[in-house]
Amino acid sequence: PDTAWLLARSIETLWVRMERQAEKAAKVAIQLSQHPKIEKVFYPGLLTPKDSQQYKIFQSQCKGPGSMIAFNLKKNNRLASFRLLDSLDICHLAVSLGGTETLIEHPRSMTHSDMSKHDLDRAKIGEGMIRLSVGLESSEDIVKDIFEGLKNV
Repeated sequence: PDTAWLLARSIETLWVRMERQAEKAAKVAIQLSQHPKIEKVFYPGLLTPKDSQQYKIFQSQCKGPGSMIAFNLKKNNRLASFRLLDSLDICHLAVSLGGTETLIEHPRSMTHSDMSKHDLDRAKIGEGMIRLSVGLESSEDIVKDIFEGLKNV
């Protein structure tokens, strides 16, 4: 009953929270894509018509880009990833992504750790991949936190 009550109470503002989180995620994704220590950012809001197949899928299936971002560090190793994750203050390490607070994780050792090495490699989930679920904090604060952490990579 408590869970049902919490769900009923929270569902009224879900749409506005999702809109705000997507707005913040777009700002974060743009900044991350310009950082010299980040190789690639995966975020639907960064797709353009030149990404024809993926862009068409995004346009046909989504109303917006959401608040989930993945990115690959140029240093594709676990030590670099862990140095970043261990040095963050605003982004909290967690496997349960999608809340109102900004959460971050290392998929290869956390959410996808039960996959075989072959399957991880085939899915291009490398040691340098980080997943970020942008919350309701200031996008500037989130970017600053990650950029400070990247100094340790």
